[in-house]
Amino acid sequence: MTTINQKLKVATMTFFVVMVSIGVTAKQKDKAYDIEGALCELDEAVAHYSDFERNRIAEIEQKKQELRHATFDSDRYLVMTQLFDQYKKINSDSALNYANRCIKLAERCHRDDWHKEALLNRAKIYTYRGNLMLARQDLTTIGNIDFLPHPLQQKVASALCSFYRAFMSNDMFRKSKLHADALKSMNINWQAVPDLYLKDSPTAYFRAKSYVGLDCRSDFDKIKAIYEKEVNKPGINNLGYILAQQYLAKGDTAAYKYYLVKTVNNHIRNVYKCADAMLELLSTDWLLENPERAYNYVTLYSSDISRFQDARRSTNVVAIQNHIVQRFIENQNRLRTSLIVVVGVLLALFAYSVVLMVKLRHRMRKIDELNGRVERRNKTLANTIKEVEHISAELKTSNERLQDELKLRDGNFMDTYLMCSDYIKMHRNFRNTIANLLKTNSVKQAIKQLSSREATDAELKEFYKKFDRAFLSTHPDFIERFNRILRPDCQYTLNEEKELSPELRIYALISLGINNSVNIAEFLHYSAQTIYNYRLRMRRQACIPESVFAEAVGHLYEDDKLKQYLTMGA
Repeated sequence: MTTINQKLKVATMTFFVVMVSIGVTAKQKDKAYDIEGALCELDEAVAHYSDFERNRIAEIEQKKQELRHATFDSDRYLVMTQLFDQYKKINSDSALNYANRCIKLAERCHRDDWHKEALLNRAKIYTYRGNLMLARQDLTTIGNIDFLPHPLQQKVASALCSFYRAFMSNDMFRKSKLHADALKSMNINWQAVPDLYLKDSPTAYFRAKSYVGLDCRSDFDKIKAIYEKEVNKPGINNLGYILAQQYLAKGDTAAYKYYLVKTVNNHIRNVYKCADAMLELLSTDWLLENPERAYNYVTLYSSDISRFQDARRSTNVVAIQNHIVQRFIENQNRLRTSLIVVVGVLLALFAYSVVLMVKLRHRMRKIDELNGRVERRNKTLANTIKEVEHISAELKTSNERLQDELKLRDGNFMDTYLMCSDYIKMHRNFRNTIANLLKTNSVKQAIKQLSSREATDAELKEFYKKFDRAFLSTHPDFIERFNRILRPDCQYTLNEEKELSPELRIYALISLGINNSVNIAEFLHYSAQTIYNYRLRMRRQACIPESVFAEAVGHLYEDDKLKQYLTMGA
C-alpha cells in the first residue's frame, strides 16, 4: 500500500512540475527590464483611476471657487487659463468653454497678448478633436511668430507641433491637396519650431523635434540622460514616450515595452484622457498575451476618449476594442478547454490509483476500509464534475452575453457612421446646388435655399429617431424605471413608432450622466430655456421631492439608491 501511494505521489508531482516548468520558461523573456512589474504598477493605477480622477475634479472645483471670488480681470483671466489647463486633458467641451471665455475677456479688455494665448489654447482643443481646419484658422490668426514675446512663441510652437502631428497622422487630410495647400499657406518653417525650446527647455525641444518628424536618433543619449535626471518632473513622460520610440527604432523591444508602459502609467495617474501612448500600447500584440488585462485597459481608455470627444482616436479604439474582446472570449474558451484537460488528467490519475488498489486488494486485510475510501473519492470526483459543469455553463452564458453586447454595439456604431455618411452626402449635394445657383446668378434662390429649415428639420427628426432606437436598445426598461419616480397620473408610454418625447429624451441623457442643461440643449438642438421649461414641468410630475429628482434619474439603474429616493417621497 505504501509503494502504491508513493508511485501516485510521484506521478502527481511530475505532472505539476511539468506545468510549472512551462510557466517559468515563458517568463525568461525581457529579463533585463521588469516589464511585468511595470504592468502590475499600471494595473494598480487603472484600479485606482477613479481616485485620481476624483482628486483632479477636486482641484478643478477649488479653481472654480477662486474664479467666483476673483475681483480683477487679470485674476479672472489667470484662473480661467488654469482651468483650461486642467480640463484640456480630461474634457474637451469644458476646455473649449474656458478658452472661449478667455477670448471674450481678452477682447473686452483689449489685451492682444491674452487674445493670442487664448486662440492658441482653443486651437489645441480643435486639434485634439480632429477639427483641423478650425485649428488652422486660429493658428493663422496669430500672425507672424517672429514679433511675439519668447514665452508666447513657445506656446505657438507647442500648438503648431500638435497641429502638425495631427495633420500628418490623418490620411484624409495628408493626402488631400486642399488641406496640404492649407498647411503650406501657414508659411511656417516647421523644422525651425523646436529651436524655440532649445535654450529654456531641452525636454520640450526633443518632444517638438519628434512631433514635427525630425530624426532624434542622434540625440538618443541626451534624451535618456534628461529622462533619468528629471524622471519625477511633470511632463517628463512625454520625453519617455519619445525614448520608447527610439528604442523601438533600435530594435530593443524589451526597453520599448518598459518605457511605453511607464509612460502610460504616468498618464493614468495624471488623468491624461487623450494620450497616444495608451493607444499604442493597446495596439501591441504582446499585450494580448493577457486578454483580461488588455480588456481592462481598453475599457478605461474607450470611456475616457468618449467623454473627451476625441474623434481622431475614437475610430481607432473601436477596432482595437473589438479585437481585444474577441481575444478575451478566445482566452475564456481556452481556459475552459484547459480545465477539462486538467480534470481529465486528474481522472486518469485517480483511475490509475483505483486500478492499483484493485490489483492489490488480496493483500489488504481491511476491504471495508478500502471500499469506504474509494466511495469517498468517487463522491469527491462527482462534486468536482458538477463544479466543472457549473463553471462551463457560466462560461457559456458569459460568452453569449459578450456576443450579444458586441452585436448591439456594432449595430449602434454602424448606425452612427451611416448617419454621418448620409449627412456628408446631403451636405455635398446642398453645396453643389448652391454653387450652381450662384454660377447662374440665381442669388435669390440661393438665399432661399440657405434660409430654408426643411432639410435641417428632417435631418434632426431622423437624428431623434436613431437616438431613440439606440438608447432603447441598450436601456429597454428605461420607461418602466422612469415611471417609478412619477405620480400615477403622470405615467409615460411609448407610441407605436417607439419614439421618445422631448421630455423623455432630456431625462434619458440625464440617466447617462449628462446633467448640464447647456450640454443637453446643444445635443438636442433646443434652446437652454426650452430645456429648463421641460425639466421644470417634469419635476412637478414627480412622486419624490423636486430637489432630488435629477439626482434620482442619475441613479435610475441603482435599485438600492432608487428605493431611498422613493422612500423620501412616501
